[in-house]
Amino acid sequence: MSFQAVEGLSRVRARIDQLETMIMGTPSSSTTSTTSTASTASTTAAGALGGTENSAFTSALLQALSGTAATAGTAATAAPSVKTPDPTDLGKKAVDLAKTYTGVPYLWGGTNPKKGLDCSGLVQLVYGKMGIDLPRVSQQQEHSGRAVSSLSKARPGDLVFFGSPATHVGIYVGDGKMIDAPRSGQTVGVHKLWRTPSAIRRVVPEASQPVAQSAAQTSPALAAADLAQRAALLAAFQAGAASTAGASALPALLSSG
Repeated sequence: MSFQAVEGLSRVRARIDQLETMIMGTPSSSTTSTTSTASTASTTAAGALGGTENSAFTSALLQALSGTAATAGTAATAAPSVKTPDPTDLGKKAVDLAKTYTGVPYLWGGTNPKKGLDCSGLVQLVYGKMGIDLPRVSQQQEHSGRAVSSLSKARPGDLVFFGSPATHVGIYVGDGKMIDAPRSGQTVGVHKLWRTPSAIRRVVPEASQPVAQSAAQTSPALAAADLAQRAALLAAFQAGAASTAGASALPALLSSG
């Protein structure tokens, strides 16, 4: 291997180490900075690979790095925001779902709407369909979620309990009403609260502010692929520095990352 190739190899390796540190330490948070990083790598690599005997390999290297920039840039642009659904919307969804069981007869211990439901069976069924697991009986359900201090602060979807320990539970609808399975001989429906609840619990998750994520944060695989590509570039350069035949292997090396 010529002195020029050895010197170029050293410079490319150093730059790759620098890029690896940047990627693992502080991921790029925008299309501009991601593309800029790859562009800088292209320039550095081109300088290190000077010499007519490496022109084919240099061309392949620059093309590969350009593809890396385009891929990373597109991913950064498409990075989504993450946001927990508004608890008010989830609560209303619970109320609407509970109303679909209107008319189902009360059945002590009932969990099957085709046969009958009791109060806690209705609550468990509704929230279970929403992906929120609750205990089976009201005495356990009254410890789920977060306490709501008063009825004035209750939202649709909150659980309202009666008795201490709880002997009955309903899903708050608003305006002093709940949907519940009252007692034997009655059916699931919207009813007035017969007294002030002994406990109110909110079991839907709290909303969080949307968080814009960088491409590397959104897709760890992208950062890993970026590192793999740079490692492949180094391996390809070691092959290409001695022979321009190494250039033909570069696309395959990169695609395997």
